[in-house]
Amino acid sequence: MTILETKTRLTSWLVLVSLLLTGCGFHLRGDYGLSERLNPMVIVGVDAFSPFYRELKNLFELSGVELTEDPESARTLLRIEDESTDRLVTAVDERGKASEYEMIRGVTFSLRDNASGEELVSSHTVKAGRVFSDPAGVGFGKQATVSEIRRQLDDEIANSMARIIAMALR
Repeated sequence: MTILETKTRLTSWLVLVSLLLTGCGFHLRGDYGLSERLNPMVIVGVDAFSPFYRELKNLFELSGVELTEDPESARTLLRIEDESTDRLVTAVDERGKASEYEMIRGVTFSLRDNASGEELVSSHTVKAGRVFSDPAGVGFGKQATVSEIRRQLDDEIANSMARIIAMALR
């Protein structure tokens, strides 16, 4: 088999797999088809410099949603009503020292049409959690673990919010 035949077969397989994935409803993560009904959108109730806001911003921009900082010019308003982070001890070692934790993030949000005042998504709470072991070291290693888990939870919550919004707009 020549290199040209191999490339042709590989290209044919890639096209076939792409068509099958498209036909089954597969979409890349973050592509929720929200732009038509939401543009432009403003996000209020969360610090624009927070990691959670950045997760939301990235997710909505990947989905084609234009974000604005001016509530008056926004077609839709995503209101973050409440944010919470809890860290619970789930296990202790033989000395009674905490060795395992569960971090739970919760976000309550709503979405409304700015022009009509219609509530597109009523107040809804999304939660996500992770169990993790206390890293052996202290200081930076522990803080890096906690920060990464929080980033993962923010990503999970942002994606859940987008799915809820997409379902409500259908």
